[in-house]
Amino acid sequence: MYAWIKKITPALVFCLMTMSTWAQDVPAPATLEDGLQVAPLSMMELSKTICGWGTVRANRSIDGNPITLAGKEYACGVGTHATAKIVVKLNGSALRFRCLLGIDDETGGKGAADYCFTGQGENGLRTVIAEGSVKGGETPVNIDLDVNGFKYLIMDFPQGGSDEFDHLDLAAARFLWHDDDGAASPPFIVSQDEMGQGLACATRTFSLPGVRYMHRLKPVHATAQVSVSGLPSGLAWNASRKRVEGVIEAEGEYTYFVTVRDDRETFCDTVHLCVSQDLIQPVPFMGWLSWNVFEEEIDEEKMLAMAHAAQRYGLDTLGYRYLCLDDWWHCCATRPADGQPDYDHAKFPHGLAWLADSLHRMGFKLGIYSDAAAQTCARAFGSYGFEETDAKRYAQWGVDLLKYDYCGAPTGQQEAIRRYKAMGDALRHSGRDILFYICEWGPREPWKWGSETGGTCWRTTYDSRDFWDWRAKADGGHIGAMQGYDGNKHLWPYGGVNRFNDADMMMVGLHGTGKSSSHDFASYLTMTGQTSYSGMTQEEYQSQFSLWAMMASPLTLSFDLRSIRADDLRIISNKEMIAINQDPMGQQAEVVCDTIVGQGTAPCRFEVLVKELANGDVACAVLNRGDSRAAITITPAMLGLETGAYAFHDVWGVAKQDVTVGETGLGVVADSHQTRVFRVRKL
Repeated sequence: MYAWIKKITPALVFCLMTMSTWAQDVPAPATLEDGLQVAPLSMMELSKTICGWGTVRANRSIDGNPITLAGKEYACGVGTHATAKIVVKLNGSALRFRCLLGIDDETGGKGAADYCFTGQGENGLRTVIAEGSVKGGETPVNIDLDVNGFKYLIMDFPQGGSDEFDHLDLAAARFLWHDDDGAASPPFIVSQDEMGQGLACATRTFSLPGVRYMHRLKPVHATAQVSVSGLPSGLAWNASRKRVEGVIEAEGEYTYFVTVRDDRETFCDTVHLCVSQDLIQPVPFMGWLSWNVFEEEIDEEKMLAMAHAAQRYGLDTLGYRYLCLDDWWHCCATRPADGQPDYDHAKFPHGLAWLADSLHRMGFKLGIYSDAAAQTCARAFGSYGFEETDAKRYAQWGVDLLKYDYCGAPTGQQEAIRRYKAMGDALRHSGRDILFYICEWGPREPWKWGSETGGTCWRTTYDSRDFWDWRAKADGGHIGAMQGYDGNKHLWPYGGVNRFNDADMMMVGLHGTGKSSSHDFASYLTMTGQTSYSGMTQEEYQSQFSLWAMMASPLTLSFDLRSIRADDLRIISNKEMIAINQDPMGQQAEVVCDTIVGQGTAPCRFEVLVKELANGDVACAVLNRGDSRAAITITPAMLGLETGAYAFHDVWGVAKQDVTVGETGLGVVADSHQTRVFRVRKL
């Protein structure tokens, strides 16, 4: 497996001879440098590294030019773009790591990046070996590290300023290693997963400046011990609740370290925290998607009608601002010969740029749809291989959101990451801020990698249907409200500001009138023995809205807005529920209780969810999944609250009166499939 490094090839000899910082005379293979063998970083598997933009390059800058630092070219090395991370397994043989670190001259003297080289031992403990920053136009930093005794060398390169010019080079990067007995293995790059993880939660997080931040840490093994070090000023570690919390006032890139110890091994992870006022999705987006009600019949007239209706009903003032074209806005099934994306000119006679401008003048944003394959789900042309082209055209049209599907694409996770990152990179360089909405449906676990590809929300479920509980799933891709909820509710460790888990569009307001959401009615009627079906009940629609709000899922409508029933408008315009969803701390609710109430032939299953809010309140949702009316007692202790008196405010209640609750708790009665929601504050 490692024969490549034990045999000096002509390419390697050329590489060694042309590294200006190395000896001019290439020594014998067994004593290449300081009596040790050499393993160039550029000859390792760079696909396993993390790169903030583009693709990590061997012996080239991130833009594909010769590696050049302070006017000097280097034939060997690695070009990357902050934020970046490289993890190398040292295999007990590596003794030193050497390189020249700097910002490539291709930036014209612009750009900066921080660096942190950390050694992790066999016990999982980490030691910072070197850290600092580099800036464009400055002399590169000479890195010469003693890595003897470490299991891994972790190279972290956070952004040091504007990410537009963080073109980082590791010139002449190489490991010196020994193979005294002929049985040693050279160092090699590993992915984060191969390194092993003690955490089952996000390690790339975001926050608005001056807003309460909370990072709930979940270890892979529940009994593991968790500790945190290196916290930025303003944050504190709450060991009893396994969470980092506090407020950071200043914008910037921050890091801290998490150590997880279980009975088998110790793991350490670096958390990267971005605090910025300019996050593209600080709270879940709200809006409307066209496919469920119009499918391929969407056009300019209908889009404008949706905008005018949203204004008429006051939905725009509530936050429903993204109006999204789904599949088949396209001109055709095959991409035009010039390679440029084009729209159906009969459906959009004034053009998409005109439509975007019209919506913008009304205070709305335009969303568009494409797919990470040659064709979309409905067989229009997709964007695979044309990511840069399409992203630039979307920007020219004035698009604000891209919903990016995965029909027709390979099933593997790594290929999905590659395809989504290609589009994420293209959007970043399109010249316009476009919200990247990953629609991968969940099989490849986008909550674990979506943020690294540029996404700020991702579908975690298959397509929703206008059913409360759809168990048949005959074609493998249709789910009801409860399946969407169940698929999303456990993903709270990966949710947060600028990284939201999306349980798909809501069915509220459809009443069986949708197209894709309603075409399963015949099979459902056969399965249930019913003779007619008109969608979910109002109680079920209200429950879906409540649960989606609690889970910080995007609130997306999918029915015809031109005529809204009063009982539907009451649901989607509840300002207190919307405020819970739009809370700037961005937390996803966690299920803290899942229990059976009652006995006999019709017991009821209750689930209790808790969502922390920025002002210190908590939102509590009580879901009755049973088929009859039942009651459960909710105590402050159940919600993770300290002993004391609390005011429970009924968010859906008519009277809106607060109830004072102590240790004995509050008796909550819920009808079948009802979700009661309370905002709880300490008195």
